[in-house]
Amino acid sequence: MKTKGYQKVAVYGVSSAGYHLLKQLKGTEVNVEYLIDRTVFSNELNFLPIYRPDDSLPETDAIIVTPIWDYQNIKAKLSGKINCPILSLSEVIEGVRNV
Repeated sequence: MKTKGYQKVAVYGVSSAGYHLLKQLKGTEVNVEYLIDRTVFSNELNFLPIYRPDDSLPETDAIIVTPIWDYQNIKAKLSGKINCPILSLSEVIEGVRNV
């Protein structure tokens, strides 16, 4: 991911896939700046701020969408709100395999 210039990312989806991604990125050169989720019960998780998709989102290098089954809809919704690449988790995994 860093080879693509993504040093600061946001993660969409606070589910088991989102938690696993956070764990994998911990201690790497890729910093998760914040989380995005439709069902926010708190404004923070693991010391990271959580935003709803309708909130004003801070700038970041990329957003990684963990619910891959709904990636196209999520990407369409976020594309008008923020100017950064919006990647599916499957794209990220495939990119890591090809490095």
